[in-house]
Formats: sequence, structure tokens, C-alpha cells
Amino acid sequence: MSRLLALKCPDCDATVSPPADAVRCTCEFCGKTFSVAPTIVLPERPLPGAGRAPSPPRASASGKLGAIIAGAIVLSATVPLVAIVMGRNTGSLRPSAASAQRRNAGEKRPARTYLWDDVVPSAVASADGRELIVGRIRSRVGDPDDQLFVVAVDGATLEERWRVGPLGTYSEAYRSTLLAVGGGVVVVSDKSPRLHVVDLATGHDDASRGWALSDAASALCAGGDGARAWVEVVDGKNLLVDFGKHEGHAQPRPPAWCHPVGISMGAGRATARGPKLTGARVEAALTDGDAGVALAVKAPGTPTPRAVGFDPRTLEQRWESPLAPPGQAAEHHFDWHVALAGGRAVVEYTQPSDSSTHLVALDAATGRRLWDVPVEANGQISELHLTAARAYVVLNTKLTVLDAESGVVRGELGF
Repeated sequence: MSRLLALKCPDCDATVSPPADAVRCTCEFCGKTFSVAPTIVLPERPLPGAGRAPSPPRASASGKLGAIIAGAIVLSATVPLVAIVMGRNTGSLRPSAASAQRRNAGEKRPARTYLWDDVVPSAVASADGRELIVGRIRSRVGDPDDQLFVVAVDGATLEERWRVGPLGTYSEAYRSTLLAVGGGVVVVSDKSPRLHVVDLATGHDDASRGWALSDAASALCAGGDGARAWVEVVDGKNLLVDFGKHEGHAQPRPPAWCHPVGISMGAGRATARGPKLTGARVEAALTDGDAGVALAVKAPGTPTPRAVGFDPRTLEQRWESPLAPPGQAAEHHFDWHVALAGGRAVVEYTQPSDSSTHLVALDAATGRRLWDVPVEANGQISELHLTAARAYVVLNTKLTVLDAESGVVRGELGF
């Protein structure tokens, strides 16, 4: 009897092994469900001396070859064929040797096999001259083993540098698994409950610097020196931990350097003093060196959004620019995102005609439009991070990386 040992998923091209006698198979990596061709059964020769009717004539070599070819055609019409083993019934299916070798070698799953989780904000930082984005990922929805991890991804190549976890199933760990970056380390809380101190460059979890908590963490921040963290704990026993001295002290409120991150807080937005405008209301303002950019809406009247450049020292207005291109409108909403870095401001806006989300880049000194790209229809951005080289956009369960100079999409992770 022939046995189908491995298949290629027609959607993500991953190697999968369907259960015995399966008619349909769900890819464990991307969740695609597809049909599996029925098993090919070749005539078996009866055992010698068996008390039954005479054996049928033995099939000729050409007849067997024709059966094999016919079966292969049926299989290839359903999914790409990887391996077929001919012989008697061998019991349960197993991965092909090549598949096992790849798994043993630590083959990484395709980028589409997990979700980039936006419940806890990601963080962008540099280590060893490389720009990294650190965030949470989870297995594909519907997987029986829906695990949560913290990962660092190289912004230039979108390659995974390291992964911490699994930290528990998503349902049991999504509230208590927080992360904060500072001073070359990533502080991670888990459901146990405990703090982990992970090296930003290597992903090494230094157990000697970890700290047990009295209850699950609900907010977290890391000091710029990489030696301290403040933790808001569910039972109210908030504390400041010094990893270098391995000491913890009760501290109900966060220190001045701390901007806590939690599942209900979002990424936060450091808002500076904005310019005073006539006929407009400033909703957010950012500064970077001698550049300042504010988001404002018309007031009173229809809250038409616009960007305003200003001098951070004098708060005098330098320029004003609508978010949408000429002849089009931009819709105001209360959770829009703006980022300022490298002499550019990147702002989110929505086009009411098709509800599509756009990002527009403006020259921070002059307000000149640099690029305008649609991100995704019928969705709003969860996070926006900007550096001189890249814009990192988290929308739903996908991370998109754009070139900061041109707006060209360099890659995506999750889906």
C-alpha cells in the first residue's frame, strides 16, 4: 500500500504531514486547509498456502508502473507531492527524512506562520550596530499549542535574531507577559510570575539577575542603564528592582525616568509643548532636536486634520500641511499616530472615500510631502515606530517595515 509521508502546503510552501487516511489537511504553519488525495492501493499478493480462492494474476511491470503514474497524477492535481513510499501497510505516518533533517537543523518557520501581537507595544533599539524591533509573537490562531514568545527581529533583514519562550499559551499568558527595553537589556515578565533579564544583542536570559514577583505584572518599564526596572504588580505590591545589586524595594509610583508599558496602556506618545494656533486645536506635538511637528484639527468647526511644523524653542509656527493630497480628504480619528525622527515626520490618516489607512511622510523643516502610501484598507494602525532608516508599522497582527526615505515596503512579518 502506498503512504503519503509529506506534502507541500499550497499556500505557504511549508512541509506538512497529514494524519493517516486524511481527506483534508490543515497546515500547521499558516492554517490553510486543503484536500489530500486518497491513498493509492496496489493489489497485494496473498500469503503462500492461504486457504482461499486462487490468487489473481500477477500484474505486469508495465501495469504496476501505470498504476503508480496514475496515482501520482491524482496526487499532484491536489497538492504538490513531496514523498511517496511504496510497500505494505507501515502503520502511522512519519515525516520524511529530509523534513526531519530540516527540523533537527532548526529550520525556521515561514514568517507567515505566526501573528505579531499588538496587545503589548513593541520597542525599537540598537545592539551591536544593528537596529532591532522587539515584540511579542504567538502561534497561528487555531493551533492546539498557541504559545506566546518574545522575539527580536533585525530591521534591515527581517531575520529573527532570538526568541524567548514559550512563555505559556496565549490565553493564560497574554496579560502577564510584558516587555520593556533599556540599557542593552530586555526585561520580560511572565505568568510564573517572574522577571527575566534578556541580553538585547544575544537573547541570553541571565537567570542570576531574574526576580520573583508576588503576583503578575500589570505594567513595566526598564531603566536606561539596564540595571533597574519598575514593576506595577496586580496585588498592589509595586516595586523597583535593582538587578545589579539584586535588590527590590517597595515603590508604589513609577520613578521620573519610567514610562510604564502595559496591555491597556498602548505604546504611549511623548507629547511636547505645541505651538499656539488660531482656529485650530493641537492634539499632539513631538520634538526632535530643532524640529517640532504638531497634529492639529480645525476648531471650532469640522475637525479637519493637518500637520504643523514649529520651532521647539519659540513655539512659532513654521509651516502647515494637510495630511491628504490635493483634491482628497483626510478623516480625523482620536487614535491616530505620528512619529518624528531623522528630519521626517510620519503621520497616519484615513481616507473617508474607501476607509483606507495611509501614512504620509513630511519634511520636518519645510512640510514638503515626501511620500504617501496606503497601509491597509479597513484597519487602523496599532503602533508606529520611526527611525532615520525605517518605519515600523503594526496593524492588526502584522508587522510591516518601510524604508523611511522612500516609503517602500521592505518586508512583513505575521499576517
